[in-house]
Amino acid sequence: MVTRYCRNVLVTASPREPVRRKGSEPTAKTIPKTIPKQWVIYRALSRELGLVTIDTTHEAPSESLAKLINELRLVN
Repeated sequence: MVTRYCRNVLVTASPREPVRRKGSEPTAKTIPKTIPKQWVIYRALSRELGLVTIDTTHEAPSESLAKLINELRLVN
């Protein structure tokens, strides 16, 4: 049962999207430097590990959640 519900999933957005979403928060100044590097690394790792990837760039949270539920096959 654990392997059915405990799987790694990469939830991602384009590198520009987290910066846009953060807006004027204090951390917004450091994000543009770190996000592109992290994005490349996480994408490469997810491909190598065969992880499910959910791109939230152009989706509402409810759409992303529906994709996650579908990918994890939580609802038949």
